[in-house]
Amino acid sequence: GVMVAEALLADPALFAREATGRRCGTSDRRGLALEYLDLATAHPPPSLDYARAHLGNMLGRSGAGARLAYKHSHWDPHALRQALLAAASLRQLQSLAAAAFGRGGRWWR
Repeated sequence: GVMVAEALLADPALFAREATGRRCGTSDRRGLALEYLDLATAHPPPSLDYARAHLGNMLGRSGAGARLAYKHSHWDPHALRQALLAAASLRQLQSLAAAAFGRGGRWWR
């Protein structure tokens, strides 16, 4: 067997790349994150923390403290972390995911 859980969070289209021959782009990542959150809505995780952590990984989270970064978002990393923590529902995480990938966008509660 092969352990792929964290690799799939970092690149949700990891196995699809073999079929398409291309890496997962920003719009692909946004779509996959929204699809994950739709599935989480249909099959709720034990805690919203699971969905927050998965979304953070899909956004490319790395580092901590002063070195915190999100590779797939141009938001300030500390503002994005606070928005992830402030989200009180899967619906709010969906709004955040729709806005946070790529350039620009603002999340309104």
